[in-house]
Amino acid sequence: MYSALLDVRVLSLNKPVWKQKIPLKVKIFIWLLHRGVILTKDNLAKRNWKGSKQCCFRTNVETIAHLFFGYHLARLLWRIIFITFGLTKPNNIVQLYRSWLQGFRWEKKNIIFTGLCALLWSIWLSRNDVVFHNNQKQTALQILFRATYLTRT
Repeated sequence: MYSALLDVRVLSLNKPVWKQKIPLKVKIFIWLLHRGVILTKDNLAKRNWKGSKQCCFRTNVETIAHLFFGYHLARLLWRIIFITFGLTKPNNIVQLYRSWLQGFRWEKKNIIFTGLCALLWSIWLSRNDVVFHNNQKQTALQILFRATYLTRT
């Protein structure tokens, strides 16, 4: 992590994340998400984890792309963002960070990026609630309300 922070090329891509006025744990999560190393089940399997790779929400393999873009609730949340802001769904995390918000003024981009971080964090928390706390699967509105709550605090 330290050597990656010192790498100027990586730092310039992550600069918007570190400037956000969001909790540090969310910044670190977003940074890890951008690097593609959050502990989804496919990443755990790469580390010789022997559990099931099945997503807790569906029968697909749990990957970053599936959890944040392919899962039906994630797709619904991206449709809500499209209707609200006119932003099309990004295809992957790299596009999300590099070109997704191009064309916006910095003030508006900053607000949307903060909301985006809250939404990604909320999806991750709802996944963790199901996996670790055996809670019921949440609806898209519950995830969205959780994200809006995070932006207000």
